[in-house]
Amino acid sequence: SFAVHLQHAGLFNVGQWERMEEDFAVHKAGDQGKEAYRTFAIDIVDHYGQGISGQQVDRIQNAGAEFFEKVMLGEIVDYTLCSFTSELMGLMNTIGPTVAISGSPLDALLPLRQHLKMSEVRGTTFVQNKGFYTGEVELNLAISDTKRVAVHEVAERRIVDRRRSFAFGDTPHDVPLLEMVDNAFVLGANKE
Repeated sequence: SFAVHLQHAGLFNVGQWERMEEDFAVHKAGDQGKEAYRTFAIDIVDHYGQGISGQQVDRIQNAGAEFFEKVMLGEIVDYTLCSFTSELMGLMNTIGPTVAISGSPLDALLPLRQHLKMSEVRGTTFVQNKGFYTGEVELNLAISDTKRVAVHEVAERRIVDRRRSFAFGDTPHDVPLLEMVDNAFVLGANKE
């Protein structure tokens, strides 16, 4: 959804968007197992990075704020916040620091962090050079290997009480996060 928003704003390469659509179609029609998802997660993130190649970082970040405003207004069809999200995050914030570790591009997550008052957000990042994106992936948090490293980095910096910690995930690549806590919740329709 964020790539579509960027494309409509003239900030995303149309050819790379077409490659992302192919990635989705192949993944949806094919094997839904862990390895197939890993291949999909690598391909889609690579194509996204190439799609923003040459764009100013500030412009993409501003587009992230605009995108989130449209999400909140219900104008983004494929991206909505559940009605209970704000209430749930408010509850989690009373228990302790809240951290999101997502495979989504960080630029799309920063406004969400502010809205939900999360302590920290980690997302997929892309190489920058002199204020522009190069098209290269810096850190792909859509796959379990790098997500596991990010989870351990966060856990090392913060005192984590497993008994009072909660995690929410919707893909097999969220397992590293789910394993770190005693209160793990699987969301969505992914049977694996």
